[in-house]
Amino acid sequence: MSTLAALAHSLAHVELSKAPKAVHILLLEFPVINLLPEGGRLSLPQPSLVAVREKPPFDQNSYAVPDASIFAVVQVTPPDPYCFASASNTAQGLIKAVETVVCEPGVTTMELVRYTGTKRNAEVTRFRLINKGKTSVVFDLDEPALVDLLKKQATQKWIGVLSDLIHRRSARSYYHVHNRLHAAYGENGVDAEESNWSTQWDTHPPRPARELLEARLSRAQAGNSSAVQLPCGHIVVVREVMLQALQADSCAMYSCHKCEAPALQPEDFKELALKTERRQAAAFVAVNRQWRSLEGRMVDDTHSMLVPTTALLCALAAALGSLRPTLFIASPEMSFTNFAETAAVFAGFERKLQNANVTYETTPLALYAMLRDFAGEARGRQPGADETTLIPSWTEDLERWLRRAVRLLADRACFRRHPKHVGVHMHEGWLCCGMQEPNVVMSDREVEMDENGEEITSMAELADLFDGSTVVDDPTGLDDFETLARQEGFALGDANDGENQQSPERECFQEQELPGGNSAEEELLAWDSEDEDIVT
Repeated sequence: MSTLAALAHSLAHVELSKAPKAVHILLLEFPVINLLPEGGRLSLPQPSLVAVREKPPFDQNSYAVPDASIFAVVQVTPPDPYCFASASNTAQGLIKAVETVVCEPGVTTMELVRYTGTKRNAEVTRFRLINKGKTSVVFDLDEPALVDLLKKQATQKWIGVLSDLIHRRSARSYYHVHNRLHAAYGENGVDAEESNWSTQWDTHPPRPARELLEARLSRAQAGNSSAVQLPCGHIVVVREVMLQALQADSCAMYSCHKCEAPALQPEDFKELALKTERRQAAAFVAVNRQWRSLEGRMVDDTHSMLVPTTALLCALAAALGSLRPTLFIASPEMSFTNFAETAAVFAGFERKLQNANVTYETTPLALYAMLRDFAGEARGRQPGADETTLIPSWTEDLERWLRRAVRLLADRACFRRHPKHVGVHMHEGWLCCGMQEPNVVMSDREVEMDENGEEITSMAELADLFDGSTVVDDPTGLDDFETLARQEGFALGDANDGENQQSPERECFQEQELPGGNSAEEELLAWDSEDEDIVT
């Protein structure tokens, strides 16, 4: 993948043209036990989508969630002179109160707890806003008011973070609630709260598109297993061998050729979306395991190395992409890659490096210091840069980003000149970064010779790539890393040395050819279009 393509992928969700603005941080804490009224009983809703998710592992770092704090970054807006904060226990009253406190840079804590009321057996969510450590405003929202509040997350991004937290939809929210319950009640209290639903994790994983399609096809005639009725009511012939040969996207988009009504229903597409989220989470965990193994290695930070600017930009893009979690892991509103401040820093790197076309002779320590200087310079020229440090963990994530990029270049350098070894790619399951300068990549003739088995790259380069210093200590569980990464679009090249090898995982996604020479989709469409209506 080219450098520009890698940058575009890693920053797909970041508005590079958007300059950072002054921000106000809304810290969310849930549940806050001391907010319970006398006689009130703690009430927590069951985590969302438990049956279709895997239980988050005990080690938060597996999901790249070292800090389970929950926050929302709100852009500072001038107060409306014609709008006054309301203390009413309504969704609009709480929204107006938040708008009042975010009119200047700073930090506000929003504490909340859900409980069953003492007078009526009704759910109440109590909110308390604390600004500058002293101002405290309390709102009690009944269930209809809370539902009304959560409906407004399209216009108020902080409400989306709040919804994720209350329903524990992401692993980060699950960890946050788990940690707070453990601090308040200990292990026994956590077990008591989770006992009602802890056995439901992963009991109904989302089905693949083929299974969903098969479930929508009902046998139309006794003794004719190929005649099926579609949800629209039309009857067609679908042979089992053809159905099994359909690829996933063809199954999802299959429709009746008579009325063009899709076979899958809206609830099926929701299930497919959940399956995609789950697959993306698995890919993120696999990628994160690679980066964690890289971070855990001992490297001499003073050894000299040559770093082309093209390789440096690729490493920065890949390291930044590794910090973007999926929806099942954390709300995107808290992602380091989602902040305009981060985009501004990367734009600064791009200005400095993209057209330089030079090779730095440096050390890992000096390279890290140089990147920090570049980042500081990029932040310094942006409006609102002083408020960037208010974003929780932003500085730590910046340092982690730069350390990962430098470590990739220092410990996983690839000097092969084959085009497939340019940029961030895989070597036998391990993450590597090509260190080639553009003018020393193989010519077409050299590529042809290399793919025909003629050795071009020196044995010294191969030994440097595959010696013991570049082998990760713990390869357990990484067999499917490359397959997962490719499925989810991670910026990885193919380093099979031009041999066109295919793994079993790749082969199972190839279009299956039938004896007649046509693809499975072509055969199925031919059968479908040639059949006349079958009368029951």
